[in-house]
Amino acid sequence: MLRSLQLGLLLALIFTFAGFADSVSFNKDILARHNELRKKHGAPALVWSADVEKVAVDWAKTIAAADNMRHRQPNKYGENIFWISGMEATGAMVADSWYDEIKDYNFDKPGFGMDTGHFTQVVWKDSKELGCGSAKSASGGVYVVCNYNPPGNYSGRFPANVVKAK
Repeated sequence: MLRSLQLGLLLALIFTFAGFADSVSFNKDILARHNELRKKHGAPALVWSADVEKVAVDWAKTIAAADNMRHRQPNKYGENIFWISGMEATGAMVADSWYDEIKDYNFDKPGFGMDTGHFTQVVWKDSKELGCGSAKSASGGVYVVCNYNPPGNYSGRFPANVVKAK
């Protein structure tokens, strides 16, 4: 009985640690990819914030429990959300999906667009911190939330914060 209990605790610890290692790896990956993309636009590197991460994790769990992708209201941070099902997301995949909106952004008429707001938040020069979290829904989909501090996408500030890639 004791041996069975010890084995069960050991397996629980291994699975918990493996999950932690995966989230640490994902977080490093998504931060690195954000910074690679931002560098193209002359934006300074973001730093990881545990405080911002906590907010992102909380919201990812909330929307996964409801299985409904929506933005947190109110939210003092900028926010990008990603959803995937049937495969595992990498941090680079998530950041790239938001950055791909660049194809629809008009640098000659800078401003917010519903089809480009994820891209502009990724490269927003004045954002300094990033925190992300993910959660799986009962249907098997995975929600990824990234929050940015300070937030981007402020009217009138696009020309200074979203510049063409070099």
